[in-house]
Amino acid sequence: MLVWFLLLLIAGFGVLLRPDLSRSAGLDPTDIAMLAGGLGLIVLIGLLMGRPSRSPWTRALRQVIGVGALTLAVGTSWSHRDELAQLARKFATDPSGTDVIENQQTGERSVRIRRRTNGHFVAKVQVNGAPILMMVDTGATSVVLRHTDAKQIGIDVGRLKFTVPVRTANGPAYAAPVRLKGLAVGSVRFEQIEALVAQPGTLDQSLLGMSFLSRLRSYEFTGDLLTLRG
Repeated sequence: MLVWFLLLLIAGFGVLLRPDLSRSAGLDPTDIAMLAGGLGLIVLIGLLMGRPSRSPWTRALRQVIGVGALTLAVGTSWSHRDELAQLARKFATDPSGTDVIENQQTGERSVRIRRRTNGHFVAKVQVNGAPILMMVDTGATSVVLRHTDAKQIGIDVGRLKFTVPVRTANGPAYAAPVRLKGLAVGSVRFEQIEALVAQPGTLDQSLLGMSFLSRLRSYEFTGDLLTLRG
């Protein structure tokens, strides 16, 4: 059991150090790290409680630790019940948080994206036929790709010219203009999309900006849902 505890602990730290690995699976790195840490704590408590001991003082200490851990777990779970419910729904459904909905009467297809626990709308997007995760950003005038995502979809980043000034969460930077052959969110697809590629290390998440959103028939925020209509 100690091995499992160490593996879960390493997995949690690994996700925090390499958030791109969890994003590629469609999950938020803090969610995975929290889950791995919680499972690791449960395994550790089970390891401590399960070891035999002849000392009455040791058995009493284990009982106190067990009651304290159970009380802490119940209190923490209750105080964060909304976040845990959202996390459970995320693991029970498509990790991309994207549903494709078709109106049978009009034949209209729309895409519904659920808000994540961090407050953002993130969708699994097909760009030039390759899947990447993009955060919906109505404040971005263009679709903006992370440097690593641009390489993933087949863009020759070595030939890019970073001449367009942009403002990111990490400060001012420069991006390179590109044209994407196709970009699809579920069944909503457009071709020849103007986009930008950010310099390495200047963008944490690719952005689904207005060069795509402006071509939609409409988009609508309703509570924890964002609906894109093609």
